[in-house]
Amino acid sequence: MKSFLKVALGITLFANIGAFLAAQTSAVTQEHHKPKKSATPSIETQIQQMRQDLQSQIDDLKTRLAAKDAQIEALQSATQITQDKTATVTAQIQATDLTGRRNAATMEGIRSSINGLQAEDMTLVSKVEQTQKAAEETKKNIDEPSTLRYKGITIVPGGFLAGESIWRQRAMNADIYTNYNATPYMNTGEAHTSEWVPSARQTRLSSLFSGKVPFGTLNGFFESDFLSAGTTSNNLQSNSYTLRLRQAWAQAVFGSWKFTAGQMWTLLTEDRKATDSGQ
Repeated sequence: MKSFLKVALGITLFANIGAFLAAQTSAVTQEHHKPKKSATPSIETQIQQMRQDLQSQIDDLKTRLAAKDAQIEALQSATQITQDKTATVTAQIQATDLTGRRNAATMEGIRSSINGLQAEDMTLVSKVEQTQKAAEETKKNIDEPSTLRYKGITIVPGGFLAGESIWRQRAMNADIYTNYNATPYMNTGEAHTSEWVPSARQTRLSSLFSGKVPFGTLNGFFESDFLSAGTTSNNLQSNSYTLRLRQAWAQAVFGSWKFTAGQMWTLLTEDRKATDSGQ
């Protein structure tokens, strides 16, 4: 840009010099053709004056050119400053963008970590709840065991305490079971006497014993109540009725095969599951 301005100013300077010389030549020619009225300056004087004028114009053009150069340098300096500021701002923007991306990546990592921790917390909470349930079940089994274990034998106690009573309009001198063969006739005293009999004779005791052996499982079961009577049994003082055996059997289990022997219910008993004893 600076070189272009110098060339343009040089062309302008030479054009002005040419025009000035042409004008002076025309003036000299006219002066020669005019009739001399008075003495005129010599040609050397005129040439000297022309040189002075040209030097003045050249100095003026140099001054203008120097001013243009100063302006160009100022513009170039301002442009360089602007470019430097632009580069600085661009670098800052890039750094900010990079920082933002890093922060976004960091935040994403933090979110992933939080999600992972939440999932782990949920898993731990579930495990803790399961452990608590298992501990409560174990404590319950310890405090209220449904089975007892002794030397590899599992003992399942059972039974209940019963307390019933029966009232009859005609006395039969019997307990909670009714012997219809002993119904009194109308001409007897019991036919005109009522009775109320409380009893605990149906109280039942039972136990199931089970143990593992090399060839399978061995089970044993007995069940009893007090619905039998001895020769001295009565309900007048102590209800001194004797123990009655209801069931007593042993069982050997080999895989899906079961062999049972002893006293048990008939297979015709209602509400049983298949023919499996103890069900």
